[in-house]
Amino acid sequence: METPQINMQDSPAVQKWLESLRKRSGEEISLDDERVKLVKGFCEYVGKTPDEVVDYCWLRNRKDGLRSISSKRRRETSEQIEGYVKELGHTAYKANVAANTIRSFLIHNGVFMAGTAFRG
Repeated sequence: METPQINMQDSPAVQKWLESLRKRSGEEISLDDERVKLVKGFCEYVGKTPDEVVDYCWLRNRKDGLRSISSKRRRETSEQIEGYVKELGHTAYKANVAANTIRSFLIHNGVFMAGTAFRG
């Protein structure tokens, strides 16, 4: 599988996340921020653009044309987050922060994510 070009600046999902973080914290977050780099690294790890990562968690299977969340895909994405964080070599607190940062990106784009705490 060819890894797509990850363009964080032009991604609507990234812009939505950054705007939401700006509103909550009052700080300007640049594309050089470690949180943005972490999400970009995750996208590269799974071979999807940020928007594809968000869209993957949704299904368009309702008769009214609205989307519904896919529990299976959300669980798969959660497992991928854990795999990525483990590959980074993070443990305990640093692993939890990294995983929660990626989950934050998804949550601010309408995908509820819960995870387990990393130990050790």
